[in-house]
Amino acid sequence: MTLTVSVWDLRAGMHLAEDLLDGRGTLLVPAGTEIDDSLIARLENFGLEQVDIAEPTLSAEEQAELSARRLEFLTRRFAMVNQDPIAQRVQAAIARYFASGAGS
Repeated sequence: MTLTVSVWDLRAGMHLAEDLLDGRGTLLVPAGTEIDDSLIARLENFGLEQVDIAEPTLSAEEQAELSARRLEFLTRRFAMVNQDPIAQRVQAAIARYFASGAGS
C-alpha cells in the first residue's frame, strides 16, 4: 500500500514506493530507496511537489502503542465537551474507527 506525501512532509526513514523518473523516463531515484535529508533536498530541487511512499508496516507492539496514543489524544481532545451527548457519540465513533485499524 502506498501513501502520496508532499515533499515538504517527507521524513528520513520513509521509503519510496515507486521509481522517480524525469520527463524523458530516465530513472532519478529507484523505488525502495530510503529517504534521508539529502534526498529530500534533491527532490525539492527537482521541483517535485509530492511522491508516493511505501506505507510502513507496524509490528503488533507498535500498532498497540499507536492505538493507545491515538485514544489518549482523543480523550484529551474531547475532555472539554465530555457532557455533550453528540460529542460523546462522535468520540465513540472515532474510537471505533481507530480500534478497527482503519486509521493506521
